[in-house]
Amino acid sequence: MLSSGMLPLLLAALIAGTATFAAANPVGAEPFPNGEIPLISDAQATGLGEEMRVNGTPTRIRAFRVDQDLAAVLAHYRRAFGRERIEADVDGWKVVARRAGRVLHTVRLRAAGSHATEGTLSEADLEAALGSRTRPPAFPLPAASGLGADLEMNDRGRHTRLLAWHNTHGPEANVQHLRARLADRGYRLERELPVNERGLRGRSLWFSGDGREALAVVVEGPGVVTVTLSLTSNGAGAGT
Repeated sequence: MLSSGMLPLLLAALIAGTATFAAANPVGAEPFPNGEIPLISDAQATGLGEEMRVNGTPTRIRAFRVDQDLAAVLAHYRRAFGRERIEADVDGWKVVARRAGRVLHTVRLRAAGSHATEGTLSEADLEAALGSRTRPPAFPLPAASGLGADLEMNDRGRHTRLLAWHNTHGPEANVQHLRARLADRGYRLERELPVNERGLRGRSLWFSGDGREALAVVVEGPGVVTVTLSLTSNGAGAGT
């Protein structure tokens, strides 16, 4: 199961997405000698998964933290990406991206206190993503739902699929859908707890199966419900 500390970083990668940057940014020369975004000096980095797909795109993501303020770190990566870069503000993150041939390089940054910054570095293989657009859905969504994110990763023999969707059916209808569809797959509901933090209200549900786990978070917002579902299993993803 994904740890609570990893989930915000993975969700940040999903929210920023790759399609907008891939379409808007012109193809330029390779900005980095080995195709990998260099880590800023004195930063501590952690790789997230051995194999990963973000919205169907093969992607490598590293999370990092450094004891420098956001302005300094942002200026560093603006220089590193050069004039071909594009920038955006996405859900509280500063995002800098540049496409170089088949690879999309993306940096996401936000302040972690007055003198520290956290972020992610990602390299996405856009050409390899073309063959993944016909992948079958990992989980049946409720009718009239919009899929906002789809992340798949393999890490030390554990396969995780993280999905996020939204609809207007209400929290209870989404909870019942989750319970029914996961029961169809052989999962058992282990516990259910309320979510009430940072102005968010909803429910979290834990499920287990034969070598499998699932965590669902259902959050109610103004006129919309957002669901995040993490499916984790041993092996290469069979039976999630």
